[in-house]
Amino acid sequence: MKRTIAWAAALALLPGLAQAGLEICNGTGERQSVSIGYKSGEDWVSEGWWNIAPGECAEPVTGALTNRYYYYRATSAGQEFAGDGYTFCTQSDAYTIVGDADCEARGYQSADFAVIDTGETAKSHSHRIEAAAPAGKQSAVKGKSGSSAADTARVLRSGLAQGQHGEPYSDRLIFQGCDFFDGFEACTFVGNGWKFYAGYDDPTPRAFLAQFETLPLNSLVAVTGDLFA
Repeated sequence: MKRTIAWAAALALLPGLAQAGLEICNGTGERQSVSIGYKSGEDWVSEGWWNIAPGECAEPVTGALTNRYYYYRATSAGQEFAGDGYTFCTQSDAYTIVGDADCEARGYQSADFAVIDTGETAKSHSHRIEAAAPAGKQSAVKGKSGSSAADTARVLRSGLAQGQHGEPYSDRLIFQGCDFFDGFEACTFVGNGWKFYAGYDDPTPRAFLAQFETLPLNSLVAVTGDLFA
C-alpha cells in the first residue's frame, strides 16, 4: 500500500534501531504473550511464546532480517486480538511448529495473526503493540511501528505549515532511501503496512529532502506532515 506525504512542521532523526533483528515492544497496560510466524525457506514456521511485561520489549528474531513480512499474535487477559487473517498453528505450551496447514489434525490450534511489514531493505525492525479503544468489555490489541530508543533526536524542519496540503499525519517510520520511481523523484519511508513517498518539490522543499541522501538506510524517523493524493 502506498501513500504520498508532504513533510510539514518537523522530521526528527531518532537514535538507530538495534543492528539487526525483529523487536516487539508492549505498549499496553497488560502482560502480552506473543507468538510469531515467518517464512523459512519453503516452509511457514510459527513460534511462541514471548511473555512481555508492559513497557518492555523482546526480540523474537535475532540477526539480520531475511524476510520483509513477519506475523505476530499477542494475547492477554481481557483483550481480544485483532489479526489480519493470516493463519498459523499454535499451542498453549512453548513451541516451534513447521507448516501452517492442518493445524487441528496435527494436534495444534489454528490462530489468526497480524502482519508486520519491515520494509524492502530493513535488517532490523521494531514493532509496538498498543491497545485500541475498548469495544464493549474488551479491547482489540493492535500493533504500531515504534522504537525503544531514547528520546534524543536531531530535528529537521521543512518550513511547511501542517494542514495546508492534506490530512495531518504523525508517526515513526523507517527511511528506505531516495530515488526515481516511474520518473517521480522521492524519498521513501515504511511503517504500519504502508509505503510513504515524499516527493522533491511536491511540495516538500528539495533542500529539505536532500538532507536524507546521506542518511543510512533503515534509520528510524519521527515524522510530522500531511497525507495527500
